[in-house]
Amino acid sequence: MLHNLLPFKMNLCRWKLSMDTSCMFCEAEETFDHIMLHCLHVSNFWIKVSEFLQSSFQTNLLINKKSTVYRTPNTG
Repeated sequence: MLHNLLPFKMNLCRWKLSMDTSCMFCEAEETFDHIMLHCLHVSNFWIKVSEFLQSSFQTNLLINKKSTVYRTPNTG
């Protein structure tokens, strides 16, 4: 999948480009799932993006495992 190509710290470590796998925001292990779904600091960013899209374009942004990993349409 595409997320295995993105330079999250776990991938950088796997590619032997870095030894540090901790999230720069909360020190948890930085993976695609963590950054997109679980990091509380980053989730505030997604909330703000969603609010902006709602107010500007009357469009909802739903961030969950189903929509980010499997690319299914957002229906919520």
